[in-house]
Amino acid sequence: MGYKFDSGRFRHDLKYTRLISRDLSLDDVALQSGVSKPTISRAEKGNKIEISTFLSLCGWMGVSPCDYIKNEEKTA
Repeated sequence: MGYKFDSGRFRHDLKYTRLISRDLSLDDVALQSGVSKPTISRAEKGNKIEISTFLSLCGWMGVSPCDYIKNEEKTA
């Protein structure tokens, strides 16, 4: 049994929450989440981020980090 981070879903949800749900700028999210503007931009583009950043952004979105872990069962 294997687990994989669903970066595409995280990237989509982050951008959707910022732009559609809350209509916020990167500056607004940075102030609210404590994550720098460039780091948020990198996360929205799908670049690698630190686990602490991921956890902070999940907290800001109000979602569980577990929502982005996919269970990939291996088949024989």
